[in-house]
Amino acid sequence: MIISHLSGCARYSLQELYLDGNQINGTLPDFSTFTSLKILLLSENKLNGEIPMDIQFPHKLEELYIYSNSLKGVLTDYHFSNMSKLECLDLSHNSLGLTFTQNWVPPFQLLSLHLRSCQLGPTFPMWLRTQNKFV
Repeated sequence: MIISHLSGCARYSLQELYLDGNQINGTLPDFSTFTSLKILLLSENKLNGEIPMDIQFPHKLEELYIYSNSLKGVLTDYHFSNMSKLECLDLSHNSLGLTFTQNWVPPFQLLSLHLRSCQLGPTFPMWLRTQNKFV
């Protein structure tokens, strides 16, 4: 994938990455090494496959958009545990499930959240009740 071609310096200085709508295929790469990344747009591509259970997103990430791909699997509180700055999250139009421990309290406060077609049930996700900054 394109990410593997970025130089070592970019991994530490890149703050915004807009790759939406580029017909990119393959699995979701591990972006945790991009330590300064704040905005990641990978929407409307052809990303596919399972999201690895041990992948984490960069801790400075504020906006994550991976909607309209063919990703599948389950995201857990582990995937989001280091993301205290996350404000915008869009996982829509993938085959993703979200499974969080019952009393999980996210380290972030979201302004916007889009989970259309994600599997959330069978009960209302308790962690959503902790979010009080939605616009």
